[in-house]
Amino acid sequence: MNREKLLVTLGWVFLLVFCSGLLAEAEETLNIEKVIEYALTNNAEVKKAEYQVEIARSALKLTQNNTFSPAVAVSQNVSLGGDFAPGLTINIKDSLSFRASDEEEKARLNLAQAERNLASVKETVKKACITTYLALLENQQSLTLAQKTYQLMQKKYEKTKVQAEEGNASLISLLEAEKNLREAEYTVENLTQNSILLKKQLNGIMGRSLDTPFAVEPLPEISFPPVHLEELKAKALTTHREVEEVKSERASLEIDLKSLRKEKQPVVKLLAEYQKEDWSLSAAFNASQGALEWEIAKNLSSTYNNSSFLTGTSEEDWGIGMVISWNLSSGGTLEEQEKQLKLQIAQNDETLRALQADLENTIESKYLEFRQAQNEGKLRATTLRIAEEEYRVKKTQWEQGAIDSIALLESELAFLQAQNDYQKNIFTSLTSWLDLEETMGEPISFQNLVKSDPKGVNQ
Repeated sequence: MNREKLLVTLGWVFLLVFCSGLLAEAEETLNIEKVIEYALTNNAEVKKAEYQVEIARSALKLTQNNTFSPAVAVSQNVSLGGDFAPGLTINIKDSLSFRASDEEEKARLNLAQAERNLASVKETVKKACITTYLALLENQQSLTLAQKTYQLMQKKYEKTKVQAEEGNASLISLLEAEKNLREAEYTVENLTQNSILLKKQLNGIMGRSLDTPFAVEPLPEISFPPVHLEELKAKALTTHREVEEVKSERASLEIDLKSLRKEKQPVVKLLAEYQKEDWSLSAAFNASQGALEWEIAKNLSSTYNNSSFLTGTSEEDWGIGMVISWNLSSGGTLEEQEKQLKLQIAQNDETLRALQADLENTIESKYLEFRQAQNEGKLRATTLRIAEEEYRVKKTQWEQGAIDSIALLESELAFLQAQNDYQKNIFTSLTSWLDLEETMGEPISFQNLVKSDPKGVNQ
């Protein structure tokens, strides 16, 4: 009986170990580039922006009449009384443009705007991936530090408790040690919960289920390229998305102004039509728009319908003509519309100048923040080396019995704090760099910052 119980127990232990292995294997380890890849593929905002690009591309296609794409229609006339002529007619018609229409030019601007918006959404998502990833790493480092602090506070509390029992420590000292221990415990709990929350946030950005388990790799060693303030300004003032948006708006206003001025010009149309029995072929060329429209119609009924502008009554007629129309007066409407468009263009120019001035100030501010973070990093690196050397000395003293384990743990904690501060500065520098790239309107390329022989700086 005991043997059977032992076998059952061993079976359960094996099953638990096996399931634990499967769960561990199911937890994917992600690096920062994999996180970005997931997000750009699955993020809902990216998908919405991609759909908008396709909608704009379809709208552009609708405005293009430079391909052969005839439409076929059938119409049936039904007489309900009197001399109404019944009949069945089939029509084939198409239009061709020999130059881009105003509608096509605006559709191209809308497509370019949709593509810029897609690029902007992708950059926003990439930045959210990186900043959340860094926040998760920073939280994990703080958790490691908090756990080590908890160990120290626990040892100090136990030592103070023994001293209090022996009469060598006061009750106040014991209560203070207990308070420090509880604070360290609460800090560990809070950081643990915050880590869970940050993982859910990162899963949301990646377009995955919020509870999908994963681990993150340490940040690889990174190196920032040399930057010069004046070069950054010059680049941002020409390529920044907001600058391009304002310029695109101006181009759209200019198209409207050009279209309005066309309404004041004479419109010349060349017309031609040929009709024989129940067939008719007509064509119209609009010289001002550079567009040709043609139509073939066949009357499938016995009723004969004459053309709209042919005057002959025979079964075979043809004609060529020209229609000239000129809008001599609009009652002042066109003039006021033109005035408004000119004012809007002038307003757009002022907006562009103000935007460029604001960009210059923002770039200087972000550049200064980045340089300050780099300078602080040099100080953090020196502090880390000092703490590392002090910990090495303390460890040697502890091995020789010169100090107790609490003194060693305090030195280790100071070393971990220096490491934590050094890593935080790296995260701050990277965030400042991302802010600088965003202000410049540059696409984020994390891979360009990774050294060729990367080493985990968090290890």
